[in-house]
Amino acid sequence: MAAAAAVLRGFLSVYSLEDVERKHLRLLMACRLATSCTIGAYTFQLNPENKYLLLHSKPAWDAMELLWGGGCDIDSIERLFDAAASIPTSNHKIDCSDICVPDPSVIDWLKESREKRALGNGNRKRLRCGDGPPVITFVTGNKKKLEEVVQILGEGDKPLPFKMTNQKLDLPELQGEPEDIAREKCRLACEQVGGAVITEDTSLCFNALSGLPGPYIKW
Repeated sequence: MAAAAAVLRGFLSVYSLEDVERKHLRLLMACRLATSCTIGAYTFQLNPENKYLLLHSKPAWDAMELLWGGGCDIDSIERLFDAAASIPTSNHKIDCSDICVPDPSVIDWLKESREKRALGNGNRKRLRCGDGPPVITFVTGNKKKLEEVVQILGEGDKPLPFKMTNQKLDLPELQGEPEDIAREKCRLACEQVGGAVITEDTSLCFNALSGLPGPYIKW
């Protein structure tokens, strides 16, 4: 909903909506989500082995239920969209800080940090490794990749036995066999992070080219 509100604010900064368009905005969004969910469910029925199709289905259903579930949700969403219609600017740029609300379907990695900050400096405590489940860092600057990995590693709604976070690192382009490259990237990343890591490295191998280019796609 926060993303939708930000898009709405950006749109309204250059083009206005008529009253009837604004009135039916929530309905049109729900129709678009219903179409996506239906097509996704049908495609998965044809190809049930493609678990990737389910990656965005739950957030889509959750968003549609939020949009069309009735009760206080509708009033809250309408107030959010009304707030988005006012366009505060900062240094001639559109500011969306006032409409950035947490997404309940996405893990809030900084929730604990915000709660500790709210308690004040005197009550803060540095977290040690033994204070909770182990943390594994996925080396990427892409939050969506992190969501995909968590979804792939998890089993439905069963929580992972460890926390996963992400961090963008500047690692060298290594050469060697794919296994050697993956191992060395993990080692280098582990030294920078100071803990357990997961890295991603892609190879593209053509049998007709004796496995080339392999890990040398960039080269």
